[in-house]
Amino acid sequence: MAFNIWTFLFQLVNFVVLVYLLRRLLYRPLREAIDHRRETTARALADAEAARREAAALKETLDQKLADLDRAREAAMRDARDRAEADRQALTADAEAAIRRRREEAEQQLARERDDALSSLQGELVQSAVELVERFLHEVCGATVQQQLAGHLVDELRRISDDERTRLRAEWADGESAVLESAAALNGDVLHDLGGAVEMVAGRPLAVSVQVRPELLGGVRLRIGGHVWDASMAGCLEDIRPDQTGSHRS
Repeated sequence: MAFNIWTFLFQLVNFVVLVYLLRRLLYRPLREAIDHRRETTARALADAEAARREAAALKETLDQKLADLDRAREAAMRDARDRAEADRQALTADAEAAIRRRREEAEQQLARERDDALSSLQGELVQSAVELVERFLHEVCGATVQQQLAGHLVDELRRISDDERTRLRAEWADGESAVLESAAALNGDVLHDLGGAVEMVAGRPLAVSVQVRPELLGGVRLRIGGHVWDASMAGCLEDIRPDQTGSHRS
């Protein structure tokens, strides 16, 4: 077979033209399509990576929130338990205080009732004793006891100090008189001694009104203004008689 240069050149030109046409019409669009696909894939991968990272961050945030919720729930449960325990202790303390208070009130009530009963019994006993003594004194008090008690009053008046006398005189009005109460009639000597003692206290002659008071049981009682000197059996009994305030005695 003979080599034809022109055929070779023609075929070469055809090959070059074919290569040019392929490059022009097929290779560039294919290359561009491949580049575009590569770029699309890269963007998709980048988006997927970003989505993955976002999902991971979201999961971490969600896990943190769940952990916070668990801690908050546990804290709330602890607070609720603590409040319940505090309420229980407070209720228990209130109940115990109420029980103690009621027990104390009951004990105080029992003590008052016991004291009232004892006081009532004591008062009855003292009253009975006073009545018995009064009956006894009515029987035994005679002229001798009467004079002794009157003499005791005379001695008491004579023992008053000068300062006390000055104070008493300043409190008495000019027309003040003395009242002498006696359980029985007094003889002249006793009345004379009593009058002298009263004049010594008053610092001047003072009219003495004598009144017989059998309820005094024995002895005498002197009243000048608002002052009382009591040397009677009844006065002694007044000090021990229950529920008695007693009169003012100087």
